[in-house]
Amino acid sequence: MIKKFAFSDILIFILLCGLFSLYSVGFKAYSASEKVVINEICGENTFYKAPDGNIYAWLELYNGTSADVNISGWGISDDTENPYKYSLPADTILPKGERKIIFCNTAETTDFETARLDFSKNQNTALLTDRFGNEVDRVVFGKTETDMTYGQYPEDSGNYSVSEPTPLEKNQSPDVKKEIKEKPVFSHESGFYDKDFMLKIEVPEGMEVYYTMDGSRPTKNSARYNAQLRITDPSEKPNLWSARTDISSYGAVAPKKAVDKVCVIRAVAVDKVGRVGEPVTATYFLGKTNDGYYKNMKVISIVTDPENLFDYDTGIYVKGKYYDMYFSSKIEAWNRKANYTQKGREWEREAFFEVFDSGKHILSQNVGIRIKGATSRSTPQKSFNIYAREEYGNKKLDYDFFDGRAVSEADGKIIDSFDSLVIRNAGNDTAYSYLRDNMNQNLVRDRKITSKAMAE
Repeated sequence: MIKKFAFSDILIFILLCGLFSLYSVGFKAYSASEKVVINEICGENTFYKAPDGNIYAWLELYNGTSADVNISGWGISDDTENPYKYSLPADTILPKGERKIIFCNTAETTDFETARLDFSKNQNTALLTDRFGNEVDRVVFGKTETDMTYGQYPEDSGNYSVSEPTPLEKNQSPDVKKEIKEKPVFSHESGFYDKDFMLKIEVPEGMEVYYTMDGSRPTKNSARYNAQLRITDPSEKPNLWSARTDISSYGAVAPKKAVDKVCVIRAVAVDKVGRVGEPVTATYFLGKTNDGYYKNMKVISIVTDPENLFDYDTGIYVKGKYYDMYFSSKIEAWNRKANYTQKGREWEREAFFEVFDSGKHILSQNVGIRIKGATSRSTPQKSFNIYAREEYGNKKLDYDFFDGRAVSEADGKIIDSFDSLVIRNAGNDTAYSYLRDNMNQNLVRDRKITSKAMAE
């Protein structure tokens, strides 16, 4: 028997199907692998800029589905009781595999449209709701460090962790630190200069430069480079590190006059989300250090963060905590423990090493430095061991420091590549003539005994 339908029955049937379809869409059960998700949240942003050039907190949505999704009218909120604190504008389409940044600002008014949401609290909730009132995604997290994000990794997994920001890019593992290969480029290389000059520092577009002039490693909290820097003779500037008196168990006296000084500039590139690259270092000799004997001899510049030398707990050049822990007036000054008497890899610090010969820049690379010596460690001026290591960038120091006087006993060839060097303070002749050791080595150099090769 064939049942006949009236036109009105068919219309009702169509309407019912439509309502059923609408009902189904409105109450769709979303799974992690087929929905738009809250992919990354940065509640404390200081670098990533919005299109208006200003800086706001931000949230990233990610469409990991196989189709474009119309997210018009969807709500984003930091309050579960008010899921539509911010509604996405009409005609907002998130293409498949694409990401969208929502900038968040707690200010009541702004020239740039932002979501009035706050994700900088100790306890935060980020809520994503579709236009039918269905909760699509919810992320609960605590306060994160400045310029770090709470992001999903792997993407589409539902697993979140704190990591470096990757706005509009694929999220990285929290164990992976994205490297910035770009480095600042200086308009003037390290060397000797007859007069003041303006130093220009350049980085690729979209990056910023931060710099220091005290030898410390630059960070994004250092001075921001906005205009060319005037490099001048620093000779008469007040003594700083040379004025330290906590460097010897014998007692150290700060210089009464200004010591000879050089200009040291260190700079880093910082990308648009606040990641910091490796520093670039330059040493400039002007004024007193550009005259006389400096340009007629070998000069070595060692630049390291002052904390590596002078920090109470970890500085390798000071008496520090070890001196206070083990001090006894019954122990001779030269035999007292101090930070500078500590040995081993734990007491090696990274530094930037440069060589100048007769006024010409010869060599520059990162190295490791340690304090060298026995009794002489306790004197104000100390010796250094210099280590070339692959982890610092170069596993050799490739230069003939000794002008052909370092010769291999095996084949008689000149040694011009070194794993390590010693920069000596003249040993027991420190604070006296500084010549006895060098003279004695030269006196026996033509004998059939082992002698030291010493740079002159």
